[in-house]
Amino acid sequence: VSLIETYQQVCLTLQAVLDEYTNYGYIYALSDLISRQLDWETDVYGVSRVVCFRKNSYLLNLVYPCFDEKYTDEEERNACKALSRFVLSQMPDAFAGEEAFMEQLQRCASLNNVEFAPTYLGFAFGGGNCPLKLRTDYLEIFLSADYEGSYTLTSKTIREDPMFNLDSMIEFWEYIDQDIQDVRTSFNMDNDFLMPVYIRPIYEQLNGGGDIGGYYTYGEDGGEITLAQLTSITHEYAHYADYATDTNSAGDMSWCGEVLACYYGKNMDYVSRLVVANSVAEDVWTINDLSYLIGQRYDSVEDEILFQNILTAYEENYHFSVVSSYNGRLSFGVYFVETYGEEVFIQCMQNPNSAPVLIGCSVDDVVDDWCAWLEQFRILD
Repeated sequence: VSLIETYQQVCLTLQAVLDEYTNYGYIYALSDLISRQLDWETDVYGVSRVVCFRKNSYLLNLVYPCFDEKYTDEEERNACKALSRFVLSQMPDAFAGEEAFMEQLQRCASLNNVEFAPTYLGFAFGGGNCPLKLRTDYLEIFLSADYEGSYTLTSKTIREDPMFNLDSMIEFWEYIDQDIQDVRTSFNMDNDFLMPVYIRPIYEQLNGGGDIGGYYTYGEDGGEITLAQLTSITHEYAHYADYATDTNSAGDMSWCGEVLACYYGKNMDYVSRLVVANSVAEDVWTINDLSYLIGQRYDSVEDEILFQNILTAYEENYHFSVVSSYNGRLSFGVYFVETYGEEVFIQCMQNPNSAPVLIGCSVDDVVDDWCAWLEQFRILD
């Protein structure tokens, strides 16, 4: 009731009419204009400074977090509000739409010599229990109000988590889209399903006592993903890709699906390793530790794979590690792809019974070969 006859009532109405993911700067400025025409209550803000946008060009996106005190300070919010109104005032037709608004915004940035590459990501407010929604090319993300940060970041500040930092949020989810696109290409996926992703605490643990980074829930409509650890997203999406494309009716080995997910989640596992290695936490592998172990500077996904191969080489039972541990599954997946190719790897993991026809031996035979191959990584003996 308190919002009646204010710019916020107009704002909510426009979001319902135009689409909740419409650029918030455009919605805000249009709400202000309409409220003035109706002689309704408008917003109050201070002076805008161009220096805010030079210091942080991500603010030029004028997406919802730019106007949220969780992501910006008062000076930045004032700058975004003022810029939104100015851009709208420069449009011949204020009701020309979001695309015309963004074109005018880019002209304004250019005239002020501010480099700006607008994001394609969509942002929206989801309510009290969901303070932020985010839409990418392949995901619709719902941030839970009780999410306190990915568990690998608990030794750092909450501001290190991409869900609490605008610039890293945009960079992170644009990178995730690229990673997922690679998965979709590998699995020959061409559907337009937008995967729901719920970011929230997960209080269960694995049987071995480790934290659950996330999980994919199967469903006829495509299912959904729940995340407590952001970097688990590609791993879980690979489970969906496996489920969506697997036509095997003979019954596969349950660990084969995990091998697929671990293999395709390797890029984000490298990112996660970097975060932990650079943290102030005790009893973690630092960059120096990792570099010493692998014999070279740790700075690539290939280095993460080498690290996992070395870890696996010191497992008590190689055969058991491929069905029970992350490092064993990733190592086996990498070996399989390097030996037989990625396309055959997917086919054999989805339908192990097809292996003799596809590669001339059984999956168990490949496991035996992999165990022998691992011996080269026992470098500390």
